[in-house]
Amino acid sequence: MKPIYKILIVSGIILIVSLGIYLGWRRFITPPTPDEQTPQVESEIQQIITSEVGVELKKLSEETVFNSWVIPGTREIYYFTPEGRVFSAKAGPDLEISQQTINALNFTQVELEAKQVLASFGDPRVPQWGIFDVIDGVWRPLPSEIVNATWGVNNDKLIAVIKNENELNLVEVDLSRNPPAYETLIRDFRLKDIKMTHIPPDRLIISEAPSASYTGRIWQLDLTTLSFNLLIAPEQGLTTIWSGDKRFAFLFGADSGFLILNDNFQIALPTPFSTLPQKCNVSASKIYCFVPQNVPLDVNLPDDYLQKKFYSIDDLFALDIESGSVERILTSNTGGFPAIDAKNVQPLDDRLYFINRYDNYLYELKLR
Repeated sequence: MKPIYKILIVSGIILIVSLGIYLGWRRFITPPTPDEQTPQVESEIQQIITSEVGVELKKLSEETVFNSWVIPGTREIYYFTPEGRVFSAKAGPDLEISQQTINALNFTQVELEAKQVLASFGDPRVPQWGIFDVIDGVWRPLPSEIVNATWGVNNDKLIAVIKNENELNLVEVDLSRNPPAYETLIRDFRLKDIKMTHIPPDRLIISEAPSASYTGRIWQLDLTTLSFNLLIAPEQGLTTIWSGDKRFAFLFGADSGFLILNDNFQIALPTPFSTLPQKCNVSASKIYCFVPQNVPLDVNLPDDYLQKKFYSIDDLFALDIESGSVERILTSNTGGFPAIDAKNVQPLDDRLYFINRYDNYLYELKLR
């Protein structure tokens, strides 16, 4: 071989190695983008993806979703967009129910018959409140003095905190009256930054906003006797979400871990996995939970999850309520399935509906 060829070959090798070192060094010193930190999700899934065990997944909504709910009687699925528009999710084009936009949705809560939705919007420190009626497809504003609210014993009643001059009172709101009428339950109600849940027939569960930075508590108020007692002692990261039928409470705490409780806050079932309450719900006979495959040690729960600093990759488990047996139904990010970080799980017959946090679309999972 002529010397000139040897020189060219050696020069070429040196150039390739140098380029590789340079690119590797640039990648090392450059912070990863969000797309590099999280798995990619095919946001335009149109076909049905089927797993080896017969589970079928398809994207259902055409719009990104703030929250969704199902009406069991009619088997219809509805969702709010982040702008407050309302759609009925269909196999074909989604049907727009309301074009009215809402400034900054904060919170939605469906009443037990799932035909009306309570919502807060605007500045979360001074929110406005309204009710969306699925039947009429219209929004009904609520009085401006309401600063916090939850559904009461039926869809004509709310339990609310109202501002009366410089005083906050806990009241029952009668929506059948025009204007709505108040019955005072507790005057000078001092609890702030709370979530309230009515448990039939006459209990109100009050929980402080969850944070790993400070301890939260959970109380119970008997709406008949007005007796008030502490249910859960102060604990960091304390989070509670109720199943749609109010039979179970899913609880997470820094010390407690993940627990499944009955409506008296007693342990209902042993939990062979750990997850977050917003990833669970219940059907007639089973509890379904999406469970993170891995949570890094430096992740601060629930704050990093709620602030979207951490996205999980979930497996789906079914826990039999009667026998306590557990079954892994789905492993995401493998076998052709996209990465799933599920929230707002809604069972309906042989299907689960959930929002995937990676793309914020509504998905339908057909169980085998």
